[in-house]
Amino acid sequence: MKITASELKALLKQVSAVKNTHLVLTNGGLVAQDSDVTVCVGSDKFSDIPNISVEARKFSSVVNRMSGEVEITPSDNLLTIKSGKAKVEMEFTAPKPRTFTAPPETITLPLGPMKDLLKYVYSSADQNRAAATGGVVQFESVTSGIFGDEKVTGFEAMATDSKRCAYSSVVADVPSAFKFLIPLPAVAVLQGLSGDLVDAAETDSYLFFRTPSATLYANKLSKKFPNYRSFVPKKFAFSATINAVDFKNALNTVEPMVQDIETYAVSVHFLDGVLRIKTIGNGGQAQDEIPYASDPLADIEEFKIKLDHRYLSDYVSQVSGEITFNGNSATQPIVMECSGKNILIAAVAGGSE
Repeated sequence: MKITASELKALLKQVSAVKNTHLVLTNGGLVAQDSDVTVCVGSDKFSDIPNISVEARKFSSVVNRMSGEVEITPSDNLLTIKSGKAKVEMEFTAPKPRTFTAPPETITLPLGPMKDLLKYVYSSADQNRAAATGGVVQFESVTSGIFGDEKVTGFEAMATDSKRCAYSSVVADVPSAFKFLIPLPAVAVLQGLSGDLVDAAETDSYLFFRTPSATLYANKLSKKFPNYRSFVPKKFAFSATINAVDFKNALNTVEPMVQDIETYAVSVHFLDGVLRIKTIGNGGQAQDEIPYASDPLADIEEFKIKLDHRYLSDYVSQVSGEITFNGNSATQPIVMECSGKNILIAAVAGGSE
């Protein structure tokens, strides 16, 4: 078979998130799978290739070093890869891929907005799959309207590690209601897929996502997510607006002195239009100040709380513009909002310093 190096690299990019040791070349394209996900990337350029399995890392490394036209030829137990005067031979084996059947009914979603939401909440997901809400992102449709006349108006994503909860939604044309708990390995693979639309569905044992060039099967995890909306306060005693760049720079300034004292906490103190961020613990301190605009209708003018520095930094690195910071007391969670990207962060035990 002959294919350009750029085409082959684009196919490999779509399976790069799969933590597999072997890559299967078939007469329909590439297949990468591990214990969590299976990704099939189609290409008619592979029509002359029988089903063979090669070491994924070696094959990808070889291809990424080539340019121009690439010729791939299997013979006996060796796969020959040529590009210009370069020639590489590697052993291959017979594959033993798992097989799946595509669900008969799917819903079609816009892939770009879906990837954006999943990317935003991913860092807030609990990586511990054994945890109650660990290892997954909740992705579901959003409805509006009164009871009996509700309509699906978009979709949202949410992830939590029990100390923070990131959530975001977009208005989109969604044909019907759905609710998926997407395993984190599948979220990572979805980020590498290309196209405008994705067909999605689920069976009793796996989730299914299909673009014009790739198909993803992901094992389902037995999870039940809590209703995160029940944890978000309906009213706030304090509210202020902060510039995201200013906040990010201030957090970066004090970072070298953040200590493993009370979960890497920093003191966040709003007073008279000045937000002071200060590290906590012995061995030295760092602080910085930035301006903020207070809500004139807020019940209180001064607000002070201890929060995890990493959680704050993760959030401000993903947003731009003006951040709305909302809180009630030094022991209750705060909520930050910016351009539809929201996060609830629990106070560090002990309240304000």
